[in-house]
Amino acid sequence: MNKIAVAVCDTDREYRDRFVTYLVERKAEEYAVSAFSMPEKLLEALEEKKPDLAICGTGFEEMAERLAGYDIPVLVLQETMADAVAEPVTYGSVPESCRGICRYQSMEVILHEVQVMTLTGAGSRRMENVGTGMEVIGVYSPICHEMQMPFSMVLAQKLSTEKKVLYVNLMEHSGMLELLGVPGECDLGEVILALRRQRLTAETLGRGIHETEWMHYVEPFDNPEDLGEMTAGDLQELISFLEKQMSYEILLLDFGQGLRDFLSFLGLCTSIYCPMKSGFYYDCRMEHFRRYLEREPAADIADRMQVIRLPFSAGKIRAGMDVYRQFLWSEFGDYVRNHIGGQEE
Repeated sequence: MNKIAVAVCDTDREYRDRFVTYLVERKAEEYAVSAFSMPEKLLEALEEKKPDLAICGTGFEEMAERLAGYDIPVLVLQETMADAVAEPVTYGSVPESCRGICRYQSMEVILHEVQVMTLTGAGSRRMENVGTGMEVIGVYSPICHEMQMPFSMVLAQKLSTEKKVLYVNLMEHSGMLELLGVPGECDLGEVILALRRQRLTAETLGRGIHETEWMHYVEPFDNPEDLGEMTAGDLQELISFLEKQMSYEILLLDFGQGLRDFLSFLGLCTSIYCPMKSGFYYDCRMEHFRRYLEREPAADIADRMQVIRLPFSAGKIRAGMDVYRQFLWSEFGDYVRNHIGGQEE
């Protein structure tokens, strides 16, 4: 995956170093970070190669308009919250090129703003020459395996080492936000509503996308009734929007039981993983699912399936801030990574 070049520009050495260290520690696989202490040094660097995104703080206030002349998106680190408005900051005749955010808040908040800009600006330009379309991977357990969501999260982590992945949970009462210990802000229901009203923009969706250290995700439906009203047409429009407007290469869909016309949803997937357990009872349920797939027009869906037998339960998952790490680096995570890409047992 090509890295996005980010220039961190600030005359405050302590702040600049802390910002660079934070980006390098958390986004080294995605961002190539350069630091600049003086505007003159940045201008010299622009003569050789321009960054995909510039973050301008103290001492670089007047650089935003000049950088716009180079067609470079700019995030301006402003001194007060009142200055850091939600709308694009206006500098000269190029208001759309800059955004403002208060510098004195958590790095997580600032990094989310950086993420929005790279998804809708720099990241999108990186994808201009890909031209292969977005891969859509489904995960569905016909036996309702309780480790389906942990499996999907490990799968997302593995895939994200090489490509840009967006995880979308389509389960009812998934408990995902509770597991990750994050508050709800903008769930998938709001995204679908904006899409239906033709009001969805890359920036709006970008603000609804959050991330762990290894995974980008959209918050799942808060209301399961909204999930039941989602159609395959909604998903097709979302896929088209992501392909045209965002920089993701893989969309990972974690399916639950609450979708109508489920075959139409599965038909949009290029491949499907089916978490299973070993045993006669579970085999009977899988056989029933296969007979369901034999219906037209879903006869070819079975050819895209790969069964993964997971001899694990959710009983050992413990509360805490590192639940996601439990999935990734436990025996379970090792098992999943070793079996992805293999054949059905």
